[in-house]
Amino acid sequence: MKSRLCLTTIGLTLCLLLMGTVAMTFLTFDREGDALLIPFRSGLVMALGASFVAIPLLIGTLFIRQITSLRSIFSTLDASSTIVDPKLLKARNEFGHLSRTINTLAQELERSKQTIATSDEAKEALIEGLEDGVMVLDAHLTVKMANRRCARIVKVPKDQLHSSHFSALAEKIAAPLWQKCSVLLKKVMETQTVMLETFHTEGGGKAHIDIRVTPLPHNSGVVLVFRDRSSDYKILEMGRDFIGNASHELRTPITIIKGFAETLHDMPEISGAMLEDITEKIVRNCQRMNALVKNLLLLADLDSASKARVQSCDLVSLVGNCNQTLLALHPSAIIETLHNKEEIIYEADPELLELAITNLLQNGAKYSNDDPEMKVTIEEKESEVLISISDKGIGIPSKDLPYIFDRFYTVNKAHARRLGGAGLGLSIVKRIVQQHEGEIHASSVLGQGTTFSILLPKLN
Repeated sequence: MKSRLCLTTIGLTLCLLLMGTVAMTFLTFDREGDALLIPFRSGLVMALGASFVAIPLLIGTLFIRQITSLRSIFSTLDASSTIVDPKLLKARNEFGHLSRTINTLAQELERSKQTIATSDEAKEALIEGLEDGVMVLDAHLTVKMANRRCARIVKVPKDQLHSSHFSALAEKIAAPLWQKCSVLLKKVMETQTVMLETFHTEGGGKAHIDIRVTPLPHNSGVVLVFRDRSSDYKILEMGRDFIGNASHELRTPITIIKGFAETLHDMPEISGAMLEDITEKIVRNCQRMNALVKNLLLLADLDSASKARVQSCDLVSLVGNCNQTLLALHPSAIIETLHNKEEIIYEADPELLELAITNLLQNGAKYSNDDPEMKVTIEEKESEVLISISDKGIGIPSKDLPYIFDRFYTVNKAHARRLGGAGLGLSIVKRIVQQHEGEIHASSVLGQGTTFSILLPKLN
């Protein structure tokens, strides 16, 4: 099109020049009729004037079109995601070639941007999937990335961590943890070496956190990795407590049995009444040891129990069996049972669930001053079943309530030892409830009694 425009301009110019030449020739051969030549002179002037106007206009139009093409191309450079005007892409001149080249570069740049964005999303997904807390800081110690696990460990919302300078987090992160991290960050930035330390807190909420600080290449920043080892330390602590408590509980009956056995050996001639008393105590302590070992084995089995024995059972009938077991041991006990349906069917391990409810009933009977008086309530709701066991016993002090489900924990050790308890009954109950993915809570008032509430979710 531009070539045709140039040819048109040249043709028009030649026509105008030819007209001027003819007019000049005519004027040269006919000098006698000046009056007749006046129109020709006027036409010549008009033709020449038109040529002086038309030629610049045509040239200017062509120049403006070229400038417009360049502007389209440079606008493409400013916004790489925009494709060049399709008309320019089809052109066969230099501008068309340049437009196609820039269009290809723009597409390559857009693909590179998408690749980088995809890579960043993959890195973020990878970091979010880690069990450790991860915080990435740049060379100025500004947080560039942090996962949810990190936010939970430092107890700061994730959106408040991002783009914050680490010094600005001093008011949000616990002071001892922030100070420990600050010291490590300073050392790593200076030495460019990996450092690892363990952070411990005591008190109500014990925490054990391994902190690993790794420098990034070219002094571009550091990576903080938090590994919460609190559960590992808790398991070790529970293991030590378990060994200590089990040894203590076994040592007492063993000592008693050993003492009475030595008495029988040293005193062959002993009265019948004393012999009966000694043998009765030996048998009772053997039964105590047997019960302790049985409960320990039961707890071990519960920790590795499968759900193969789960079946449909009627909780109303199951509680009735538990009541009969308690009445066989405590004939004077008074038990009231309430339920909102005649049958309450639930998927459970009936033997374990019956053991848990029986343990709670026996626990209430043990700690009643007078004849045991109990009430059992079974209530089926839309998404769960609530079982409540209440007694009118001596109650539990509020300071002991958070620990009553711990293994070997007893509120009154002398009373528990006299009744043959080792502090494992409620631990067994809690573990059975957890096996059914339920929860158990206790509330108590001293001198008025205790209520245990079991929440069992409906899983199907």
